[in-house]
Amino acid sequence: MNSAREWESRLGHKAFKSNRTHDFFVGVIDYGWIAREGFGKDRWFEGRPEILGGVFGGAQYRPDHAYIVGAAPLLRYNFTGLQRRVPFIQGGGGVAATDIGRPDLGSTFESNVQGGVGVRYLLTQDVGLTLEYRYIHFSNAGIRQPNVGVNANVLLMGVSWFSDS
Repeated sequence: MNSAREWESRLGHKAFKSNRTHDFFVGVIDYGWIAREGFGKDRWFEGRPEILGGVFGGAQYRPDHAYIVGAAPLLRYNFTGLQRRVPFIQGGGGVAATDIGRPDLGSTFESNVQGGVGVRYLLTQDVGLTLEYRYIHFSNAGIRQPNVGVNANVLLMGVSWFSDS
C-alpha cells in the first residue's frame, strides 16, 4: 500500500452488487436475556442461548457523509464450556433508516440482516469484555429502486454487565 488513504478505502467493501464501497463508524447497545438452562453439557458445543434486542447508530464517512440508525433482534449462542472465555455466534435482522441514497439504496427505510461471531472474557461473574465481528447488509426489500444494498464489516469492542434479575 502506498498511502494511508488506500488502507482506509479497504475498510468498507462492495458485495451483493453494491456500486460503491461504504465506510462507517457505528455504535451498538444490546440488551439481552440468557437462558438459565443450556445445551450439550460436557460437549464441545456446551452453551446457552441468548435473545438480544439492539439499537445502533452511526455515520458513513466515505464516499459521502450520511447517517444510519436502526434496531434488530438477535439470537446468540454462547459457548460456555471454556469458563472465563465465552465465544459466541449470532444472527438476526431488523429495520434501519439512512440517507445514503443512490446509487445503492432507493429509500430512507431499509431492512438489515446481521450475522457475526465474537468472544466475551469474563472479568467477574457480573462484568465481561466483549470483542465482536458483525457483517451487516442493508437493503429496502424491493420497496423502491435502486435496491442493490450496502454491506458493512463491523468490529465492536465493549463492556457487558450481567444481572440475575
